[in-house]
Amino acid sequence: MKGWYLAACGFFLWVGIAPGQPFIPVLPISSSPTWTLPGPSGSVGIYHENLADTAFSIYDMMYAPEHLYEQWSRSRIQFGYTRHAHWLVIPFVVVPDTASADVPEEVPLQLDLANPYLEDVHFYLVKNFEVIDSAVGGILKQNGEVRARNISYRFVAPVGDTLRLFIHLAPSRYAQEFKLFLGHQETHTRIKKTEDIALALFFGMVFVYLLLLGLAIKLTELKYFWYYFFYVLLDGVYIWFDSGLSVSWLPPVLLPPMQLASLPVLANGLLLFGCTFVLKHFHSRENYPFYDQLIRTAMVVAAGLLLLGFLVPVVSLGWSQTILYLNTVVYILTCILLFGISLSAIRKKDRRYPGLLLVGFLVHGVNIIYSGLEWFNVMPAVSISQVLADIGLILTFHTPPVLMLGILIEMAIVLYIGVESFKNLMQQRERLAAALAVQRRRNLNAVLYGMETEQKRIARDLHDGLGGGLAGLKFRFEQLLEQTQPNTELHQAIKQTIKEIAELHQSLREIAHNLMPKPLYHLGLIPAIEQLLHRIQDDKPDLSVQFYHNVDLSRLSDLHKIYLYRIVQELLSNCIRHAQASEISLQLLRSNGSLLLTIEDDGCGFDVEAAMAKKGMGLNNIRHRVVDGLNGSMHIDSKPGQGTLITIEIPLEELYPSEKPMPAIPPKKPRIRQVLSRFLNI
Repeated sequence: MKGWYLAACGFFLWVGIAPGQPFIPVLPISSSPTWTLPGPSGSVGIYHENLADTAFSIYDMMYAPEHLYEQWSRSRIQFGYTRHAHWLVIPFVVVPDTASADVPEEVPLQLDLANPYLEDVHFYLVKNFEVIDSAVGGILKQNGEVRARNISYRFVAPVGDTLRLFIHLAPSRYAQEFKLFLGHQETHTRIKKTEDIALALFFGMVFVYLLLLGLAIKLTELKYFWYYFFYVLLDGVYIWFDSGLSVSWLPPVLLPPMQLASLPVLANGLLLFGCTFVLKHFHSRENYPFYDQLIRTAMVVAAGLLLLGFLVPVVSLGWSQTILYLNTVVYILTCILLFGISLSAIRKKDRRYPGLLLVGFLVHGVNIIYSGLEWFNVMPAVSISQVLADIGLILTFHTPPVLMLGILIEMAIVLYIGVESFKNLMQQRERLAAALAVQRRRNLNAVLYGMETEQKRIARDLHDGLGGGLAGLKFRFEQLLEQTQPNTELHQAIKQTIKEIAELHQSLREIAHNLMPKPLYHLGLIPAIEQLLHRIQDDKPDLSVQFYHNVDLSRLSDLHKIYLYRIVQELLSNCIRHAQASEISLQLLRSNGSLLLTIEDDGCGFDVEAAMAKKGMGLNNIRHRVVDGLNGSMHIDSKPGQGTLITIEIPLEELYPSEKPMPAIPPKKPRIRQVLSRFLNI
């Protein structure tokens, strides 16, 4: 066996030693509770097995010279997509804490590899070329023990002895990238509790957000936001797998296949829902056909890769890496296309908030693009873990905090866009409803004006034609009456006929007057109403009618005069025919920018709800004229046996358009705010 060791050492020396290359420095670890990242200190050595044609055991690596290792000095270790195994070595020593009075002989330590997708990892603790402890980890090596988010190795290290920790990473389907954490088990437990609280808060916010978003979608008509709802839902499930929480919750039998299939399935599902939301939001088929076709093509490819993602746990290493490789390429290209359609919408000054959408997706999208390029070894591995560790905040879960922060920012901005889109939709509908109301009022006015014109013609024909004929007929009968002997039967018959013709002529005149009240056109509304009240009192001497007004209605248009006159005429007719009132009070008042028309009687009263439910012509005609014709409101207060009070309120701006208030002049925005408004469409 020793000959094999010597042969291995000779091979390493034959491969070559880079002259002047420094040894891997020993990492000092305090005997007091602490937690550190070995990478930034340069205390991590890496050897890639693809440099040789054969695999090496721990015994081969123990005797290999340190010059052969590549020194790693970054917090994240990034190998990318590789089909070869890798060795890591971390030389360290537990240094006694001089500030502590009680220095233990041994310290319980823990090493964490923050990546829940690593399949097969072996740990070896070496002291003086002797393996004193070893362990196995990875999702393919679960043994039913208590499992954590990260691949962890717990061991006991003697104080003052220089040890070497070897890590063997078998080839993996996923891109091999992870963060290394080494420290006391007690510190790890404390950090894990803090991280569990942070993850619980994150998933709690996602859960509350989904509840609010779902409720908002149900209450509004922005149905395409359901795509974003499922996008956020899949985001939460993806981070549940990516942070390693699935390792603690899934049964050991289901963990390997579900964990290995989670990334391509969930990532492509996110792509499909997210892209569909963006295309629906921008109406890309009509507005941005170029990006629409490219994004839809990417979605078709993503749908195929989603189905292939279920095969990742069962196909060979080469095929699984090909699927994941294509998935990463499609994801990067799709993110670039989404940036492109947002920038095009900004250039076109699209009013669907493309600037805000771009800002919301910026952190998330840039993180996806850069991470994908890292996996291809195109960009250097970058992590904010070291920056956070320098300020005392150590995060040991795999999911980048920047990605989680980007998701929260994106969620908040999309919710804001949804609220603003709904407000714009409601404003658009209000404008449409107002336009329809104006058009309906115009149509009603045209119909009413036509009716009044026709009534004028009929009244004129009745007065000039039939009225003149009756007057002539009466004159002829009066001549016949003079030619007959008094007190004869014929004389009495002609006299009765003349009386009936006079009554018929008077009724005809009243009909003609009702059809065309001449004082309304010649004298105005108030004189026309006063003449109408005089005629009512002449017909019904026992009826007391009081009329009070304090508003000048002489400038009303003919159409508004007709509306108000017909309303008053119908109200008085109802009081006389149905209320059996002995007193009527009519008022036309100006109050707070409105014209108030009130009529009150002491009649028998009625049940308002029952009367309106009958849909009779009287009250409904009045309400129709008030609401649709004059944009006013009508309130009826009446009970059986207690009289009736009807109040009609009409805005003066409807009667006098020149009295509409002038719109307020918006304040000028500062120059910086103008630029932001143009970019963000606020």
